[in-house]
This record gives sequence, structure tokens and C-alpha cells, in this order.
Amino acid sequence: MKNIGFTDNEIMQRGVEVTDKAAREYGSDLKKEDSRYIVKGLICIKTANVDLVSKALSQITAIIEKGVIIHGNPEYYFTKFLDLRPQMIAGAIKNAQDAASQFAQVSCSKVGKIKNANQGNFTISPVNNSNECSRGCSYDSETSSIEKKIRIVSTIVFYLE
Repeated sequence: MKNIGFTDNEIMQRGVEVTDKAAREYGSDLKKEDSRYIVKGLICIKTANVDLVSKALSQITAIIEKGVIIHGNPEYYFTKFLDLRPQMIAGAIKNAQDAASQFAQVSCSKVGKIKNANQGNFTISPVNNSNECSRGCSYDSETSSIEKKIRIVSTIVFYLE
């Protein structure tokens, strides 16, 4: 993985398990051409560089051709939620004010102060809106896709004068 560009700090090896098939009770049936050992290991890569992850995935065929079995898929977490939250709330308030202005205009009223507001829920879902998380996820649970759609549902009640 280092040859692709990941740093030592981004690569974590999580144990290795070796199984000797000849040591099993049915191991006596092994032929010379059979593989005797099964080696399992878990490597985790934690990086903000999703382009590098894509590059690594494009080279996975070469690893499989060497006889390595790959299990699992990459998981992509949105980590900038707290940075984005204030501007999403501001956008929700502006959208609510615009909607209130339309109601006020039709009813020959004026929009007053906010009576009450509820931030509601933030949801993160795949951009392609597949069934996974289609009912909304917590802000860190949609992990299958790189691109995310982030949505806030807020309730804001204004006085009309």
C-alpha cells in the first residue's frame, strides 16, 4: 500500500491468523499440490485522500491474480459534518423565510419574528439515492458511496403581522 502513496500513519494492520490445514482432523486428505496454510489478515487504511483509495482499488486485480482473496468493501465516512452544519442551518432558515414571505404575500401580511424553531434531523444518503439509507441515516452511517447527499429538515414558525 505504501507503493500507492499511503503513509505509515494511514495503514493499520489488525492481526494475522494462520491455519494449518494438515493439523485439522481431515487434513490427512491433503495432496501435495493443495495449499496447506490459510493466512488471514486485516489491513485498515484510514485516509482523507479518496482519490488514493480509488487508485488502490483499480490495482486490486493484480493482488487477486497473485492468489490473495479480498473480502469487504471500502467504507467512506463524511467527516466535515460539524464544519458544514452552520451553513446548512442558515440555508434552512433562509428557505423558511422565503416560504413564509410567499404565505405573507398571498395573505396580505408581513413576516414577523420567529415564533419557534426545530432543527430537525440531518440525513446523509448516497447521491444516487439507492435503497440504502433512503429513509435517512445518522450523519455517519451511510458508508457505501464516496459522494453524499446531506439534507436537513427543519420546522420554523414565523409570526405573520
